[in-house]
Amino acid sequence: MKTLRLPLLFFLMLGCHPEKQKENRQIAEEKNQKAFTSSGSEQEAQYCVDAAMANMYELALLDIALERSNIPKVVQAAKILQRDHELMQNDLSTLAQARHITLPTTLEEVKRKEVNDLKREADEQFEKDFLARLHTAHEETDRQLSLFLTKVKDPGLQSWAERNMDLGRSHSNIISECIANVR
Repeated sequence: MKTLRLPLLFFLMLGCHPEKQKENRQIAEEKNQKAFTSSGSEQEAQYCVDAAMANMYELALLDIALERSNIPKVVQAAKILQRDHELMQNDLSTLAQARHITLPTTLEEVKRKEVNDLKREADEQFEKDFLARLHTAHEETDRQLSLFLTKVKDPGLQSWAERNMDLGRSHSNIISECIANVR
């Protein structure tokens, strides 16, 4: 009976402090809608939310590659991309916080399911599926950054997007090289 008390107590404590639970996309969007009175600011906040979600998905995929990949080139690429995407996410979080923009901190259910499916992928198929998903996710991140450059007027956010678009081009090359090596 004593062994059940500690996990149960921990579970109840988490349930009693909902403010400590991570925010998801919907909560972030609702907070941003309430926080911004001008549609331009609210739209910029939405672009930040979308970019953060795309970036978090890439990070989740990269984490799995670092756990499961047996191909040194893929592992090396995942380490480089992970480092860059963590920096990208941290920079965006800092910029968003300074502008009172709430970002989500967990993946949407659809993306979590995709991540979990990849975790269960058979070893012989893992690298191909990982790289296909990473390539698609990277294209989405690039699309989000392109939207930033055309739609967001805030100079700090613009600068962030420009820096990361340049980085994205080098990431595209890294991903393409890995795909060519795994075929």
